[in-house]
Amino acid sequence: NCCLFLKRVLSLTYLGCAIVEMLDLSKTAFFLLNPESFADGKTDDAKISAQIGLTRLWTDSDYRKKQIASKLCDAVRFNSGILGYIVPKDRIAILEPSEDGRKFMTRYSDGKGLSYTYLNKKGT
Repeated sequence: NCCLFLKRVLSLTYLGCAIVEMLDLSKTAFFLLNPESFADGKTDDAKISAQIGLTRLWTDSDYRKKQIASKLCDAVRFNSGILGYIVPKDRIAILEPSEDGRKFMTRYSDGKGLSYTYLNKKGT
């Protein structure tokens, strides 16, 4: 797991936070945030997988609607740990999002957003 904070310079104010994890695909179930966004209507497993999971995404209420969450997600995408590789927006999933988180991730990923949950030990 990794944690990113966005902080104002010369201030004690944190503008936002993102906690991310690399996903173990054998222990994770993915769900489309907006199934209608797939024009062909197919939602097979090849289309719904992610490379990075956001376990937490938070923005200070005074700084919402100022692209803070988008900047944090961009920082995650551009710093995935693979030199020169930028994770596509539709390959970041959010863990069991709130309604606001669902709306944000749908907008951020141009309608191709994913959420995820952990499978129990039996794989269901």
